[in-house]
Amino acid sequence: IGTGVTNGLINARKAFDKNFAGEAEDVPIISTSVAYGVYMAVSSNLR
Repeated sequence: IGTGVTNGLINARKAFDKNFAGEAEDVPIISTSVAYGVYMAVSSNLR
């Protein structure tokens, strides 16, 4: 949810501020979700 909101805010800012378009890039949702999932699975099972 957070990554999608971040991407939405970045796209909204790009629509209003054309100079910002080159500074930001979209965060890949699927790979970020998988990475967080693996991290949570490993860290919770080590305890």
